[in-house]
Amino acid sequence: MDGAGITTILYVTGGEPYAPQIAVGLRATPAYSIITAETAERARAHLAETSEIQCLLCADALQESDAFSFIQSLRREYPDLPVVCYPAEGSEAIAAQAISANVTEYLPHSESEAHVAELASTIREAIDDSWPIVTLRERLKELRGIREVAHLLADPVSRPLMEPLRGVVEAIPESFQYPAVTEVRLTVGETSVETDGFLETDWMLTEATTTANGTDVTLRVSYLEEKPGADEGPFLSEEQAFCR
Repeated sequence: MDGAGITTILYVTGGEPYAPQIAVGLRATPAYSIITAETAERARAHLAETSEIQCLLCADALQESDAFSFIQSLRREYPDLPVVCYPAEGSEAIAAQAISANVTEYLPHSESEAHVAELASTIREAIDDSWPIVTLRERLKELRGIREVAHLLADPVSRPLMEPLRGVVEAIPESFQYPAVTEVRLTVGETSVETDGFLETDWMLTEATTTANGTDVTLRVSYLEEKPGADEGPFLSEEQAFCR
């Protein structure tokens, strides 16, 4: 969900004649936003342009590529993205291909009056089913980050202060959801170290504390671009806790 509670779905239509009607029906579903793309190429462009897409709804017949090869390639680039396979007609062969492509959910098209509601529910199930996996991966990243920081600070006496601080700020971004746009500044007393691209932005966590010997410590973690809303702005509660 983004900050306004909207679920953004990318519908790769493959040019199916019923696609416009399905898109209209899904847009009428509360809290659903639909982006359509007729081709795999255009779908990739949308995924590159926005981080707000939370589910891929994909036809089984794409004009310029095999749909299941396309889905498998996306799995390498976007392993956490829920994918609903949406073929024009259901069959055991298509279902087997969908399983091989590691889709999250599978639902053939239908002309029934209740179909759009069923499709919307299937999309929601795909997102809900994927969330525990995403959450687990974020926790593992957090634990790796904590372990790395602890290792760097384990023996500060034997090294100049700047060296472990530099290691800490370089290790922290990988523990956040969007490491490519995460920058860090750490200030300990009069010493301040930051990642090369650090800027204070509207999307920033700031935590300050004082050590037992009275030294002030301030950690700032910023995103260089806006991201979907989470527990505190774009940040997860675990990311807030990581900074404390």
